[in-house]
Amino acid sequence: MTALDVGVMRVRPEKEWVAIALMGGFAEVDNDEVTILVRGAERGDSIDQDEARTAFEAAQAAATSTSPDDRRAALQAKQDLRRARARLQAAGGSVS
Repeated sequence: MTALDVGVMRVRPEKEWVAIALMGGFAEVDNDEVTILVRGAERGDSIDQDEARTAFEAAQAAATSTSPDDRRAALQAKQDLRRARARLQAAGGSVS
């Protein structure tokens, strides 16, 4: 068993690879079978790339404008940025 962070997982259910944005959770490997339990997931091909880019840029702006003295707000902004980045990457967008 292992913890999963927010990020992108790529799976190949048939002939094509599919990107999925994961919102953190757990994975277990047992007898060559992987079981994944996550807080949320979204297929990359169902995410609008322009909308995801706009959300990512807004999350970047919020993360840089949050005061480091407000630890709770800073942590939330950082988590929102990680989620927005995962969605954009799963949609096929590049992140600089």
